[in-house]
Amino acid sequence: MRQGHFVFSPIVNSHPLVEFGLPEGWDYWENLDRIMIGHCDKLIVLKISGWKSSVGVRAEIHIADEIGKPVVYLNPEEISNVG
Repeated sequence: MRQGHFVFSPIVNSHPLVEFGLPEGWDYWENLDRIMIGHCDKLIVLKISGWKSSVGVRAEIHIADEIGKPVVYLNPEEISNVG
């Protein structure tokens, strides 16, 4: 974001809403993620602990593949190099 990129992060943007009574599961958030991925230029997967086993991350990768969006895998130490 500091480099002028618009970023949507499901964890940052959606998970806090669970504290206000919204469900946690992928079943609830899938439609929002589909819409957001559809508007994105690419999907960036931040390779933090648990990313490979996350139902949501795996589904988001599948959605991006389905609609022809590039998927970029990023190690946390590479964050400043995203372009």
